[in-house]
Amino acid sequence: MLNNEYSNLNKVLFNNSKLIENKNNIEKNISEGLLTFRTLVIISPFINETEESAQLEKILAACKLQSNDYNVSVLTNDWSYFRNAASIKEILLFGVSEKDLNLNILMPFNQVIRFDNRVWIKSSSIAEMMKSQEIKNNLWQNALKPHFLG
Repeated sequence: MLNNEYSNLNKVLFNNSKLIENKNNIEKNISEGLLTFRTLVIISPFINETEESAQLEKILAACKLQSNDYNVSVLTNDWSYFRNAASIKEILLFGVSEKDLNLNILMPFNQVIRFDNRVWIKSSSIAEMMKSQEIKNNLWQNALKPHFLG
């Protein structure tokens, strides 16, 4: 009887050496997704989703990033949630502070910095950026263009 229960447990937990039963499928899907992209984009919640989403897509396209190169995440977790994903090489923060991510550093706006073996670029929210050409220009000239286009 014990052997049969163990066999059933293995069928539930493992299939081709992969864990398939997970209480929180959202976390499982996110953790699997973290393995496939290099740029993590963390944003504050959109005010006008259609316009801000379009603006963000333009920014990422200008950086020559394909849709499978990045993952956009609305701020819901701190940095420790993403930290172990080795594929993440760059983090772009739009309207997200270091404090929001539980980081004890201070990053300048619209500049490339290295922290935790990754490149970080912090800027204003997409909504603020859409109101100010100066913010967009500073982000592009001082951070995105030098980093992504050389």
